[in-house]
Amino acid sequence: MLLPDSETLAQASAKETKRSAVLDAAAAEFNARGISGASLARIAKVVGIGRAALYYYVKDRDDLAAQCYRKSCDIMAADLHAAGQVAGDGLARVLAFLRASLDPKRPQTAVLSEVAHLESATRRRIALAQGANVEALRALIRLGIADGSIHKCEDEIVAQTLIGTITWIPLSVDWVEGTREDFRIRT
Repeated sequence: MLLPDSETLAQASAKETKRSAVLDAAAAEFNARGISGASLARIAKVVGIGRAALYYYVKDRDDLAAQCYRKSCDIMAADLHAAGQVAGDGLARVLAFLRASLDPKRPQTAVLSEVAHLESATRRRIALAQGANVEALRALIRLGIADGSIHKCEDEIVAQTLIGTITWIPLSVDWVEGTREDFRIRT
């Protein structure tokens, strides 16, 4: 078996970095204008590439949306996993998740507001990933209920509310006058 040389690894790393930048720019564009209203030229300009170069990273607008939604789910899953590893009670773990999710240094993730726009198999995969994230947060909340750090509540309602809130906070920065750089974490 041949191992890739350092130049090949560097090229693969550069491509992944650029693809990630494309997804970050697309997430912000989709959040601001919706999938149908998004400008692929504007996304490319933000990343510093030509519109045609976008197709090196994605097949089409639908693939770009699907990749953005998958990345959003993956980031949330990673935050939930990290929060689950935090020492302390259930409340400490939920708070760790919220802090990570609202980190002002983090690029915006795509709000899963237009999942119905996606092809049915992709839509199902995104729904499963989002459902797994809700269940992971519910588990942290139930842990807090069991250890007494969180009052007894309907864990699914609380989990859905928290996820909805942290998802929409980054968007509201553009809607609320006088917001400061620390708006995400203050909210």
